[in-house]
Amino acid sequence: MVLFQFNVDCLTSLCANHFATNLQLDTVVKIYQCADKFKLAFLKYECLSFLASNFDEVALTTNWRKNFGKNADDQLAEVYLTIAQWMNKGE
Repeated sequence: MVLFQFNVDCLTSLCANHFATNLQLDTVVKIYQCADKFKLAFLKYECLSFLASNFDEVALTTNWRKNFGKNADDQLAEVYLTIAQWMNKGE
């Protein structure tokens, strides 16, 4: 990603904030994976929060099946663990 090649922290932060405030059912999975790949903790947390709050709807999307269907075991485990923790807090 160009932002990381030139160490443009401010632009990286602006983009992460934009994505975090505009998460949607059909985009959250890809944004989560990018946040994980580029170690954007704030954005990753926002995605996990969105996934936990909207899991039933997100799990029905094509992006969920396509991106977590194969080779994403670590990420999928993190998503499920976060959802379980959120559910336990609600008890």
